Amino acid sequence: EQWIPPVVQAGKDWETCMTLNGSWGYNPTDPHWKSSEELIRNLCYVISRGGNYLLNVGPRADGSWEPQVGERLSDIGAWMRVNEESIYGTQPTELPPMRWGSTVWKPSEAGCRLYCHIMEWPQDTKLRLPHKNKVLSARLMGDADIRPTWTVGEDGLLVDLNRAEALHSAASVLVLELEDEQPEALKLVLRQDDDGQISMKAPEAEFEGGVYVHWRAPQLDGWHGRKRENRLARWNVRAEHEDRTYRLVARYGYNAEDMPEDMAFVCRIGDNDLRIPLQITGVEPDAHNKENNQLIMAELESSDTIRLSRGLHSVELHAEGAPASFRKPKGRKNKKLCYTAFPMLEELRLEPID
Repeated sequence: EQWIPPVVQAGKDWETCMTLNGSWGYNPTDPHWKSSEELIRNLCYVISRGGNYLLNVGPRADGSWEPQVGERLSDIGAWMRVNEESIYGTQPTELPPMRWGSTVWKPSEAGCRLYCHIMEWPQDTKLRLPHKNKVLSARLMGDADIRPTWTVGEDGLLVDLNRAEALHSAASVLVLELEDEQPEALKLVLRQDDDGQISMKAPEAEFEGGVYVHWRAPQLDGWHGRKRENRLARWNVRAEHEDRTYRLVARYGYNAEDMPEDMAFVCRIGDNDLRIPLQITGVEPDAHNKENNQLIMAELESSDTIRLSRGLHSVELHAEGAPASFRKPKGRKNKKLCYTAFPMLEELRLEPID
């Protein structure tokens, strides 16, 4: 209820049950209405992760709706009339999570169709897709006059949308007709932003040894247990500046009654190790429509720096001081204090310092 898994939930049937505001049924005192844009994006995210979206509508005692309900359902309906092809009959792709939105696909006569729900329109109009299929055609749903163009680059497909603005404030849909029976993913390569930073989000990582994206939050968990020395997360990054120096920053959350002094994230890049000692961050106070056990996210940086050459690099993250076993406290104590075996990572960043 009220949340969407951050990654594809393969091999299981599930749905997100969600309210239009913060209350189930009719509550005239609740003004916390979700926007139409948020509801449409939620639909796209749920479908792209293999689920069903169950949206609750609370009528008044006489069966009528509040004006906000009708407005939002009408907005969803207007979006669906243009873009329903990208929702019904589709299934999740094996492509890694995209920051600009989500992807789904379904078979077609030529091979298959890849649908890209673009929620953050790129300022340079160019969209990167880590897949290796041959593209037969491209179009934007709702704009028959403009045809996107594409080129194949070193890290996948680069699509020029050839349009300065989004078609819809919630999600615009790019349709790619592919030659193959289904989309085939390439490894995701993360690039520097305009400030030279390289950001590595938890759902974008490759995992080994039992590390996973938590089923309820976009954070890496599973660092503890037997053979914990084999557990790691890995990102592929491309540095576009020659011989630049970076510091490493970790954004994470952790809560416990006490904490071993040797807990740290250790990041390995080539032959270099960068160590970030960790601290307890605590939990968020209870607020409207928020879980009691939401971890506070904090940022810490490594004391050492690293110099990277231009090109492709592998960034590996290991846990130092993770326990061999862990048992959560029972009952309300665990719910309130959100005990975890080891800090949960939300993001790593390489920040240039020269």
